[in-house]
Amino acid sequence: MNHTDTAKNTRAMTKSTLILTAISAVGLVLSFAKEAVIAFFFGTSAVVDAYVVAIDLPVMFFATASMALAAVVIPNYTQLRVNEGEESAKQFFNKFTTLLMVAGAAFLLLLELLADPIVFIGAPGLSAEMHDYAVTMFRVALPASLVLLFVKTNTGVLNSHKSFALPSLGNLVLSVVFIVFVALLAGHFGIYAAVWATLLGAMVELLYSVAIRRRYVRYHPDAGFKDERVKRSLRMALPVAIGISIEELNRIIDKAIASSLEEGSISALHYASKISSGISNLLISSISVVFYPEYAQKASEGDDKGLAETYGVSINLYLLIIVPLIAGGFFLREEIVSLVYGRGAFDATSLAMTAPLFVGYLACLLFTSVRQSCTNFFNAYGETKIPAINTVIGVLLNVALNFLLSHFWGALGLVIATLISSAVTAVLLMIAVRRRNTHVRYGKNLLLFAKTAVAAVLMLAALVGVRVLFSLAFGEVLALWQSLLYLVVAVALGAIVYAIGLYVLRVREIKMVVGLLKRKK
Repeated sequence: MNHTDTAKNTRAMTKSTLILTAISAVGLVLSFAKEAVIAFFFGTSAVVDAYVVAIDLPVMFFATASMALAAVVIPNYTQLRVNEGEESAKQFFNKFTTLLMVAGAAFLLLLELLADPIVFIGAPGLSAEMHDYAVTMFRVALPASLVLLFVKTNTGVLNSHKSFALPSLGNLVLSVVFIVFVALLAGHFGIYAAVWATLLGAMVELLYSVAIRRRYVRYHPDAGFKDERVKRSLRMALPVAIGISIEELNRIIDKAIASSLEEGSISALHYASKISSGISNLLISSISVVFYPEYAQKASEGDDKGLAETYGVSINLYLLIIVPLIAGGFFLREEIVSLVYGRGAFDATSLAMTAPLFVGYLACLLFTSVRQSCTNFFNAYGETKIPAINTVIGVLLNVALNFLLSHFWGALGLVIATLISSAVTAVLLMIAVRRRNTHVRYGKNLLLFAKTAVAAVLMLAALVGVRVLFSLAFGEVLALWQSLLYLVVAVALGAIVYAIGLYVLRVREIKMVVGLLKRKK
């Protein structure tokens, strides 16, 4: 691929990322609204601890499978379309989906039968009453996770066809259903309203994803499980599933340890991670979703140099976004957490517990985003073992640090352990990527990191100025409308100063984004 084609392709992917980010911005607001509804009615309480355990445990089983399947569906489906044609790709989808239905139903039944011991293992520190709450909610959350497994598969097919915007709207539907359901029924059914809302929202999202997927592929049951293409996909998916399940197990261990800490630790960790994951879905996942099909296509075509260039661009986009997020999030941590949750049962104590955890999770995004790029890189080649091994290393390190650091710093120690292990595994994967593809170079990424750090320092100086001005104008304690105005002004001015800093430092990517925003088409 020549320089002109590469630049054109990069512009197209960046434009798709901007569109997806705009849609995800609405999703971020709705995601925060979901958590705010829970925080309003229940705060950081024991019943929320039980709820978090109940909805997170199914993730370890079904969401793990969905992520593994998405990792192999896109490259395999894309490879078949490129090398064998559309009909072959459709046959693969039908056989693969039928297998998922059979295996998923059997696994669901098994987990329903084992709900009680699974919840006990996942959160041994819960009281007997909260354990019973968690078991009941776990049994409802399980089918919701199975439904979302098929949503993820449909999304993988759509992304392979370079359809990104429409699939991303499905999650908005789920959020709206959740918010309305809980707001109306929490007073009657308590915390159970939240888990039933999750199931209903998942079913609506599935119907939506099927409707838009039918534009490209119409599902027809096909029990040809012995098809070599299906077997190859399962062989690829196994290491991914093992790696992700171990990572999810690590999160369960975090909550198991947190269940033995002060009351509310689980819910504080949950609230903090939800804000950071919401930001991740808004900005980081948008890049991953757009770039992964491009990785898969270049790997299918044997274009190692093109894949290396695309990989480098994705890392740069992550750096441009995450470095200022970490700096700004640290400075505005209490204002952000208070804006999302600060009402109802979420009081000053809840804020003090949650804000530091939010900063730690936000810092983790720098390394988890790089890891995601590296993992997609290997998955595109069909080499899924290296990321799985990397995950095992990270989890072992994290678990060891969990026990050590939680002893000194409680829930914050769990977040610091996650940050350290994420950094180590990201560096190891980057080295592995360089060995796999010698066209990969990190010099430009390091230079951009230095420039973003300088621009972020300038941004922090502007934020300090805004805080001083508001303190002089309104005093140290701000009213609600003053806090909202302060946050809006701080974020807007910080973003402007950061962008100007990048422009002055001659960052090529910021000029590309500005050019895309100026285009009429």
